[in-house]
Amino acid sequence: MKLRCALCIIAEFVWVAPNIKAQSGSPGIVISQVYGGGGNSGATLRNDFVELFNRGNTSVTVAGWSIQYASASGSSWDRTLLSGVIQPGQYYLIQEAQGNGGSASPPAPDQSGGTNLSATDGKIVLVSNSTLLTGAVPSGSQIVDFVGYGSANASEGSPVAALTNTTAAIRQSGGCSDANNNRADFSVGSPTPRNSSSPKNLCSPPPPPPSKVDLVVTGLTAPTSGVAGATLSGTSATVKNQGAAGAGAFRVGYYLSPTAGMTSSTVYTGTSCSVGNGLAAGTTFNCTSAVIIPSNLSAGTWYLLAVADDQNQVDESDESNNLRPADTGTIILSVPPSSGQPCGTERWPVKTETDADSNLVNLNNINSTTIANLVALASPSSKPENNRVQPTETTVFVLNATVTQYKLESDDSDYHIVLSDSSGRTMIAEIPLPGCVGSGSPFLTAITNARVAFNAQLTATTSFKPANIPVQIKGVGFFDFLHGQTGVAPNGIELHPVLDIIFNPSPNPTLTSVNTAGGFPDIAQNDWIEIKGTNLAPSTVGPNGMTWSSAPEFASGKMPTQLSNVAVKVNGKPAFVYYISENQINVLTPLDGSQGQVSIAVANGTNSSALFTANMHVVAPSFLLFGSSKYIVATHANGSLLGPASMSVPGYSFRPAQPGETIILYAVGFGLPGTPLVDGSANQSGSLPTLPVVQIGGTTAAVQFAGVISPGLYQINVVIPTTAADGDTPITANYGGFTTPVGSVIAVQR
Repeated sequence: MKLRCALCIIAEFVWVAPNIKAQSGSPGIVISQVYGGGGNSGATLRNDFVELFNRGNTSVTVAGWSIQYASASGSSWDRTLLSGVIQPGQYYLIQEAQGNGGSASPPAPDQSGGTNLSATDGKIVLVSNSTLLTGAVPSGSQIVDFVGYGSANASEGSPVAALTNTTAAIRQSGGCSDANNNRADFSVGSPTPRNSSSPKNLCSPPPPPPSKVDLVVTGLTAPTSGVAGATLSGTSATVKNQGAAGAGAFRVGYYLSPTAGMTSSTVYTGTSCSVGNGLAAGTTFNCTSAVIIPSNLSAGTWYLLAVADDQNQVDESDESNNLRPADTGTIILSVPPSSGQPCGTERWPVKTETDADSNLVNLNNINSTTIANLVALASPSSKPENNRVQPTETTVFVLNATVTQYKLESDDSDYHIVLSDSSGRTMIAEIPLPGCVGSGSPFLTAITNARVAFNAQLTATTSFKPANIPVQIKGVGFFDFLHGQTGVAPNGIELHPVLDIIFNPSPNPTLTSVNTAGGFPDIAQNDWIEIKGTNLAPSTVGPNGMTWSSAPEFASGKMPTQLSNVAVKVNGKPAFVYYISENQINVLTPLDGSQGQVSIAVANGTNSSALFTANMHVVAPSFLLFGSSKYIVATHANGSLLGPASMSVPGYSFRPAQPGETIILYAVGFGLPGTPLVDGSANQSGSLPTLPVVQIGGTTAAVQFAGVISPGLYQINVVIPTTAADGDTPITANYGGFTTPVGSVIAVQR
């Protein structure tokens, strides 16, 4: 189908070779028990269940994982999403479907689902993401553990023997056995479900504590900015001896480094604490100092490091864990202006965000623009010394341009950069000297980094130098007084200060088309749409792109609004990104009842597209299609695939519909259900307030159900008219005054 959507029940054709690779002996989470007879005849327990176990020595987070089930030879998978953390030796109980019989419930589950397991034969897979498996014999690194039982056509080694209504597959040694052979690892016995409150069963004892000293820095706090030659007051490091023996005298030294570790460029600050009396096992020492910043350090980003026993005075069990970078993050160093490097005066508070309106600048709200847009702004009648001209001077802009000239200004030490666009329009951008920026300015870090980035590319002098370098530049809007500056815009607009500059940036995303998945030319809210163009995602995503399969947001029941730093806004609101590639992005539009023309913008890292205009309606109905075919994504009532037999491939069998049969169609863009939806929730369901009118072969068909079943995915249950002719039969649906694109068909065969 045209939409790459993991939430769709039927996705693209994916053929998986019929071979299951045995998982390596897992040091962590395994499936420890499987029971599918819950509520059946003779069963005591009412529910099916799957039990997990942590056979390792470290805790494992299973948030975003899933347990998935398929019949013994089936290729259709059901899943239960997991959450939480499993400690070493701990069990984790997943309660599944309840039967009609039984007299007792399993212990309180750690997670619940509704999957109906076979009592005798089936396949259970633990998956490290939430994406539904495909094919009868799935494979891949996402498979953490695989158990086949009975006549299962896939397993690790040989499958466990067939189970019954009163027996379960139970991993031996309390869950510790893992020889990568289901038949060897499991025995068949009465179900004994265990949950996270059950007694733990450690498979191997934790490693013994070291018999020597082991010094570690457990915490380091420091200021986040400073000036070369000054001090970092209030710096505090905590050192602990986590070994089994007491330490003799040692020193804690402070270092500044361009990275978070020791390198040849790391500099000792000359500041340290002496632990002259040593440190007993299990005790701590606090080293609080005013760390001296060497005066010869350059401006930029530095890491403060605290190193326990930096002179190697103590014999330790582990010499590799003595270093810790500051918990408070990096330190932005500035260099004070030297003689001959004066600071500015004219509107200087506004230029460096030490003015009365500095709190009005939102550094996190970046507005993509052009030189043409900025030079078209009206010049203000007054330019206050200590206040901002709103909204321009409270806005952070980013634009692409070409640097044509640059210099170091002798009167205020700014870098004066002349920017030009393809039409010859020019404007000025300026990077102040960090030493001229007040230490309390929230601009200081960004200004310092911008200055460092500029120095890495160009060397400015007090005379203009020519250049022809593409840049992406970010800065705060500023109206300067006109006094004949080189490159000045007619209205005096500048980016001042510059907060970021990227030389030779990658091209901006370009949008060429937007439509609903399935081909409807316009879009709607809660609608899967396809965005096509160029440079939409980084090339690192590869030719096949990437999906949201392992997005961390799913652990909290949300959908992601970005993948690999690619984000989309529809009418100014974040969309939910499912698939990205260099030439196509698929997103679910946010809940937004706007109608008419709306803007769509793509951000690929720091590069942003121009706004693309699309028409938004209340509905934009469209059937999903298999690949590039004309056949609608549909199933028979039993879940088997509907289509001509010629579409069948290994693992995926198709057969046509029959007149009088109830079939299930899948679609997008049918608007909101009667039940209110929560924007961004990974769970959506609800019937449409009215049924669509479906025509099959020109005859109105009986619609039994229509509604949303997962985010943006709609299911329509419809009866094939008895008069439907054999062959490829046209089908359309009309809803809310709009009709699905013509040309879609289903296969019918008596």
